[in-house]
Amino acid sequence: MKLHFLILSLVVIMASSVVALGGIGGGGGGLPGPIVPVKKVVGVDDSIDMVLASDETVSLVYNGTTSTSKLSAVIKVTSGSSDYRIGKVNVDFSALGDVDLSDMVSTFNAADNVAVLDISEESEASGMNIMYLPRVEGHNAIVICEGAGSEANTGQGCSANEGVTEKVIYPNGYTGDYTVTSVVIDEIEYWQISGISGTGLQSYFVNLGGGSEPVITPTGKIIDLEKSTFEKVYANSGNEYVVRFNGVKYNFKINGVEMNSEYVSVYFLSEEKTYKFHKDDYQNFDLDKDGELDMVFLVSDIVYPQAEITISYYTEGIDINNIYRKSISEKTETEIKEGISAYSGTIWSRFFKSDVESKKDLMWFFAGFVLVVVFFGVLGGKIISKIWHAN
Repeated sequence: MKLHFLILSLVVIMASSVVALGGIGGGGGGLPGPIVPVKKVVGVDDSIDMVLASDETVSLVYNGTTSTSKLSAVIKVTSGSSDYRIGKVNVDFSALGDVDLSDMVSTFNAADNVAVLDISEESEASGMNIMYLPRVEGHNAIVICEGAGSEANTGQGCSANEGVTEKVIYPNGYTGDYTVTSVVIDEIEYWQISGISGTGLQSYFVNLGGGSEPVITPTGKIIDLEKSTFEKVYANSGNEYVVRFNGVKYNFKINGVEMNSEYVSVYFLSEEKTYKFHKDDYQNFDLDKDGELDMVFLVSDIVYPQAEITISYYTEGIDINNIYRKSISEKTETEIKEGISAYSGTIWSRFFKSDVESKKDLMWFFAGFVLVVVFFGVLGGKIISKIWHAN
């Protein structure tokens, strides 16, 4: 009996002590909750540092003290002797154990100013829509290679790689569907590009002639031939436009601009045909198929990744700024990829290449014609004379 009383007394004393101390471990308010282990990101390269977006002095770890298990992180990459930020992502720590991001692609090459961030293969990473690219003096354009996945697939002409979509923006001018702002972080000046996903970036210089970024004609713009007989379009690869004639809309799309500025490929929906234009190539169109020409489509300049297009209402003998050169023939996609060039129209459109050359060619042509006439005239005279005397 005494033993039972002694044991009961000890239990009461221990319980009282726990209550007085506020629970084991001192958490207050009774017995403690479950212990949450600290979770971290594993599987990334040593050159990659992931920090909390809310406090970049703190490494990305989860200890259960936040209201959510999905944390926003800034990704930094060491290149040379400096650390560069390349983007932001959300990391989900809700699963058991550490988060393995070994399939995430996160690289930066300071020498070529190429940044790549791809989280498409990571289920625990999401929300990527911001990337950063250091500003380089003299660079006025950025090529965005969506779906690049590697440095090798990033850069001018990246659309030649399977699954990669190439877009070019001008941070001080046309930025397309992206929002571009200039920010300075840790004494490094960046272009911050929002609205981006699974992407490689590279900046470079484009010689635009005038020394500044072009004002790109917004995609979807309507060129109304009923109100204007002459209009210029400054287009990037992928842009689509509409020509309105007699109340009917005719769409065309810039399929691509060759990276060496050799030609531009344009698809005309109403024709269901693709044409390949070199600089100064043009094509006449009968839009409403009434047997009369309606529109002249001229590629007046090509400076990768942009094409300058002049669209005009067709009139007999039209000559916009005296710069029409030659008419082109329809090109198939295979011919465009192979770079085959051919021209249609009359023999004169193929023979004469420019105004100056045309005059020279015409003079030489007639000079040769006169010589041929004289030669055969003299030869024919001698033959006739011999025949005459022989009789």
